[in-house]
Amino acid sequence: MVLSGAITHVGTPPTEQVSEKHTVKFHDFESLTKTKGERVISPVFSCAGHKWILQLYPGGDVDSQDGMVAAYLQGKMSYNIAVALLELIFKDSNGCPFHKQTCCDFRLFSMESPSWGWKNFIKRDKILNSSDKVLPSGTLEIEVCIQLHTDYLCRSVEPQSTLAEDVMTILNDEGSADVAFQVMGKVIFAHKSILKARASDLAVMCDSWDKTNPVPIDDVEPEIFEIMLKDRYGEPVPAAVWKEKAEPILRAAKKYGFGNLKHVAEVWHVNNLKLTVDNVVDWILYADGNDLTLLKKASMEFIAASAVEVITSESWLRLQESPSLSREVILAIAKQLEQNSESKKRKRGE
Repeated sequence: MVLSGAITHVGTPPTEQVSEKHTVKFHDFESLTKTKGERVISPVFSCAGHKWILQLYPGGDVDSQDGMVAAYLQGKMSYNIAVALLELIFKDSNGCPFHKQTCCDFRLFSMESPSWGWKNFIKRDKILNSSDKVLPSGTLEIEVCIQLHTDYLCRSVEPQSTLAEDVMTILNDEGSADVAFQVMGKVIFAHKSILKARASDLAVMCDSWDKTNPVPIDDVEPEIFEIMLKDRYGEPVPAAVWKEKAEPILRAAKKYGFGNLKHVAEVWHVNNLKLTVDNVVDWILYADGNDLTLLKKASMEFIAASAVEVITSESWLRLQESPSLSREVILAIAKQLEQNSESKKRKRGE
C-alpha cells in the first residue's frame, strides 16, 4: 500500500517561474527608418503564455543617444504581468549571441506601464559594420527571453472590465429598448432599467411612455441629450467635448436630474468661462437659482475683485431682482475691501 501525505513548508519556498523564448526577425534592416522617434512594430506574438509586441527604433528613440538603436517589449494584455527576467539578444548568422541586454530586476507590465526595454540598446554602426555576420540576407534577428513570476501573476490578474463597452452597444438599439425619446424630432432608444439605476429623474418621466410612444424632449439639442445618455450608459464625456459644450451639458443635466454629470459639467464650465463685467451678474443669478455652488463662488469672487466696475455697470440693476443675493454680494465686496485694507497695513508695517 502506498501512502500519500501533505507537505508543510518551513520558510518561503522558491518562486515558481515560467520561462520562454521567441525570435523576431526584422527583414531588410538597413532600409528601415533612420529617423529618431520612428519605430517599427512586430506583429503580436505569444511568449510565456501571453501576447507581446517588439518595438524597434532603428534610428533611436527621441531620447536615445545619437547613433543608437532602441528596443522595447510591450505587453498586449489587460491585466498585470510580473516579469522576473527580460532579455533581448541579437544573434549572428550562426545563431550565436552577438549582443544582448538583460534586466533581472522585477518589472511589472501593466495597463499604465505596458512597455520595458532599452533606449540605448546597441550602436547602429555596430550592426551595419558587421553586416556579413549579423545581418544574413539583411535580416536582423532578435531573440526575446521572458521569465515570469507565476505566483505574482495569479495574485495580480485583474482583467479589464468591458461592462461599459458592452452596455454602450445597446444604447439606441430599437430591438432591445423599451422606451424612446423624441429630442427635437430625433428618436433615441433607451432602457428603463438602466435609466432607473443611473438617471432616476429621467426614468420617472418614462413611466407613461414606451418606444412606440416616445417621451417628447423639446428644450435640449439631440447631440447634448445623447452625450448625457452615453455618460449614463458608461461612456465618459471626452475632454474635448467638455471644453466645447460644458455649458449646454450643465443646463441639460440640471434640468433632467443628472446629478453627477451636473457637478462635473459645472467644474468644466467654471474653468472654461470667461467672466466679464457685462456677464457676471447674469451668471451669478443663474448659479444662485440653480444651486451651482462653484459657479456662484467664482462669480462672487469676480464681483468682489472688480466691485467698482460691476456696481457702475448696467447689469448691476438686474441683481436687485434678488434681495438676498444682493446682500451676499455686498457682504463679499465689504470683506474684500477689508482684506485689501489689512494687506496694505501689513505692507506699511502698521
